[in-house]
Amino acid sequence: MSGCPCIACSPCWQVGALTCKGNPHDGDLTFVGRVLAEMPVDTRVGKLLMLGHVFGLLEECLIVGAAMSLKNIFSQPFKRRLEAYKCVTAYCCI
Repeated sequence: MSGCPCIACSPCWQVGALTCKGNPHDGDLTFVGRVLAEMPVDTRVGKLLMLGHVFGLLEECLIVGAAMSLKNIFSQPFKRRLEAYKCVTAYCCI
């Protein structure tokens, strides 16, 4: 596959769902793309589920795909962490 300069089609191109021939704003859906279009999930999770089905590992891939769909539990916005720290210090200083 040649490099696809179009940012909008990049996720589809990376998983093999789209072919970019010449024009970076135009492409054709592959078989993988047609299957992924029917799935209500992210392209990467969809390809994981599709390959899990092909290789007989669908149950394991469902678990991994569910984990990939969640927000990272360890990431936290800085302002919220700062507010929590202020509440703790206010409680300790009483």
